[in-house]
Parts: sequence; C-alpha cells; structure tokens
Amino acid sequence: MKRFIYILMTVFAIPIFGQQTITLQECYDLVEKNYPNAKQTNLLQQKAVYEMDALQKAKLPTISLNAKATYQSNVISLPIAMPGIEPFNKGQYKATLDVNQLILTLDQSKNTNL
Repeated sequence: MKRFIYILMTVFAIPIFGQQTITLQECYDLVEKNYPNAKQTNLLQQKAVYEMDALQKAKLPTISLNAKATYQSNVISLPIAMPGIEPFNKGQYKATLDVNQLILTLDQSKNTNL
C-alpha cells in the first residue's frame, strides 16, 4: 500500500513542477542577450559590405602577364645537312598577355522565371 501511495504522489507531483512558460518576445530578448552572433551585428554588417565590394570588383577586367623560358640540353638534329632547314635552338621563350572581362551575370532577384 505504501508503494501505491508513493507512486500516486510521484505521478501527481510531476505536473506541479512543470516547465516555465515564456512569451515570444522574451525568447527574442534572450536570443539578443545570449546568442554570440547577435552580439556581433556590427561585424556581420561590415562583412556583408566587404563581400559586396568583392563581388563588384570581380566584374572588373583582369590583366595577367605570363612568361616562360626553357633550355634544352639535347635537341633533335639530322645527321645530314639540308638546305633551308636550320637546327633547333636549345632555348625556347614564350610570353603572353591575357585580358579577361566578365560580360554577363545573372541576377536572380530580377529574373523570377529561373
């Protein structure tokens, strides 16, 4: 009988110590107070500004200059001399200038059909 009374006391005592209820506004206040990123709103705004600047700079043309030089210790040669054919040079040189320009970007906010 004592066991039954203890079980009844336990079952009816659990709802008495229920959870605390809070409002949605209190949840928002707790988030602003305790969430680490909420404390860094200035840094997040600055990060967004930097990202927008980087996206704008990606649209600018880029210019790159590349150079390459090689020296071959052995080159193919013919054992006989032929008129009009010169032996290969041991050194090779190459230089390029590349210019890239972004021409088209898709803006998802303006085109809703995609």
